[in-house]
Amino acid sequence: FDGDYLTGMLLVTGVTLAYTLFGGFLGASLTDVVQGLMMVIALIVVPVAAVVAVGGLGEAGSLIAEVAPDHLSLLGGTALTGGTVLAIVSALAWGLGYFGQPHIIVRFMALRSPQEAKSARRIGISWMVVSLAGAVFSGLVGIAFIAHRGIDLSNPETVVLLMSQTLLHPFVAGLV
Repeated sequence: FDGDYLTGMLLVTGVTLAYTLFGGFLGASLTDVVQGLMMVIALIVVPVAAVVAVGGLGEAGSLIAEVAPDHLSLLGGTALTGGTVLAIVSALAWGLGYFGQPHIIVRFMALRSPQEAKSARRIGISWMVVSLAGAVFSGLVGIAFIAHRGIDLSNPETVVLLMSQTLLHPFVAGLV
């Protein structure tokens, strides 16, 4: 790892630790906000930089269509069968369990009044839509980026990290 990369990682770690130790629940909540904003910024900056690196949206789309055409299809190249419908419903059902997860339910328990639940719901759903769309777009652009650079990626789950380390300043990559 580059020294700037480690410096960025240590900075994020230090800020997170300080807020959590000295700020209690409010500190932990504010840290979540800062980390969430960093994630959203990363999910915008990294794929945009990768699209520019491969030559634009048209070239990125062509590379994806060449390497993994099924990834551009809503059904992934499969027919709409009972199993596919079941898989889609199952994938959508994870949202029902989302509010039962401890790190999520604690945030809703912190609401001062039941009336705040409406705005909390809107903020939460908006965050999920933006972050998941950014993650999907990052993955698709990652296919084009890997194909364009001729990189052999052993773990596809690290594509955003690889793109950030390749395209961004080491300090910024450390923050990502």
